[in-house]
Amino acid sequence: MVSDTKKALCDFAFPGELSSDIIMSMRKNKIHGCHYILVKDDMDVHGSSTVGTIDGKEVLKVEDVFPLVANAQIIRLMALHKALQSNGYDFSTPIKQIIPELVMVEEGVADEINCSDLAAHMSGLHRISALQDKNIRRDNIITQLQSIQPVHSFRSTYHQSDIAEPIFELIIERLSKKDYVAFIREEIFGSLKLKYSTISEDDEQRTIIKSNGRDMLKLLMCLPESPIYEHLFKIYKSNIEYPLVDSTQQASGCLSLIKISNNGIDSYENFSIGNGYADLYVDLKEHKARLAVLCKYPEAGGKERCQEFVSWMRGRLINHLVGLSERAEELVSDTSD
Repeated sequence: MVSDTKKALCDFAFPGELSSDIIMSMRKNKIHGCHYILVKDDMDVHGSSTVGTIDGKEVLKVEDVFPLVANAQIIRLMALHKALQSNGYDFSTPIKQIIPELVMVEEGVADEINCSDLAAHMSGLHRISALQDKNIRRDNIITQLQSIQPVHSFRSTYHQSDIAEPIFELIIERLSKKDYVAFIREEIFGSLKLKYSTISEDDEQRTIIKSNGRDMLKLLMCLPESPIYEHLFKIYKSNIEYPLVDSTQQASGCLSLIKISNNGIDSYENFSIGNGYADLYVDLKEHKARLAVLCKYPEAGGKERCQEFVSWMRGRLINHLVGLSERAEELVSDTSD
């Protein structure tokens, strides 16, 4: 039976006031449903909430899944680390040791580039959307890299690129001798018992991972136990752009995450928006807390409003989690009297 103190802490972590504020912001920004997840390790408080009814109209069910981009990067890195570690490699291992036929345009890069360079966006390579004429897929990425001119010199600056995705997927297939989609299903979804999450491929072999609040809660709860976790916080480049803050001086590039320093609070984040969906991951490492937001918006003119909503959610939930410990001490004192 859950103790009175434990129940009070859980109720305190998800107060009605928070839900009311979120519904109000969703209504204002015309958001068509939202899953949000909160984890506070030092209080043993965690949970997910689905806000799916606005003005009496149901727009989202608890079991409904949304496509992930920002949070999918964490899942992909967990899978990559597992494949590398099982074969005696790590993120600093030159990729050429795994894929000997790797050839790149910039001299010497093929011998040095590793998974950290790609995950930290320090490769200097284009985004896939800028290379549409090449029809990049994991089954042709090594051939295509032979002719892709870099945007920046290798390791010279931070430049966000999703070209790491097919490369990582190919590495996982080479090392595991399994199809990438099957590997994710078995080694990540299966091991974490993610009941609702799915992975599929589109016609261009781009993988699409979908999940909901309940499964993302399981992921966030176990993440600190993953061998990849501590690697996420290493800084590779300072003063970079991040759409949810105003100044580049606040942001630094890490391993797939971006460190934000604001008002004395350090957070490590990733955000993505497009095609009617947005997702956010935030890690408050010093406060032993994590959060995620998944939401849906109308594609016709809704992207800007959705970014405003996610920015608001980010600030609201960060402040909520940071303040929980202090306020919980008062709550525990009250319930023990």
